[in-house]
Amino acid sequence: MKKLYSVLLVLIALQSMASPPTIPTSNLSFPQVDGGYFNIAWTAGNGAKRIIVCKAGSAVTFLPQNGVDYTANTAFGSGQQVAAGEYVIYNSAFTSFFLTNLSPATQYFFAVFEYNGTGATTEYLLSGFLTGSASTSSAPTLQVSNAVFSAVTTNTATVSWTKD
Repeated sequence: MKKLYSVLLVLIALQSMASPPTIPTSNLSFPQVDGGYFNIAWTAGNGAKRIIVCKAGSAVTFLPQNGVDYTANTAFGSGQQVAAGEYVIYNSAFTSFFLTNLSPATQYFFAVFEYNGTGATTEYLLSGFLTGSASTSSAPTLQVSNAVFSAVTTNTATVSWTKD
């Protein structure tokens, strides 16, 4: 009888595990790029949610572990650090967000992992996950000059300048 209970407990535990997704995220894009932020968008795979890990300067090397939830923050460097310089920047079901707290003229690398479940039942898609990179804009090095205001009225003005 004791063996029967043990077998039943194992079967119940196996049934409560989430199954890993089979279709990865695709079409990573950056619709808005600035010196301090990105708007990041993608096409979702078939996971209930996904995490995105980001690193400045080189490719992400981290792979999430099944049965583990990760804490994200959309301000780079504020989410859970999962490897040296690698941060979880997103953990949700939506298909776009703004990543802030970035440095100008810097290349950022991303890895997107689909998953199902929560806590101990979390199952990640660890093969075929999406990777990509993008660079923030650099700060301008020259100022405009010779600003001229003409055709000034009570509610309009024409402004021209020289771009150096």
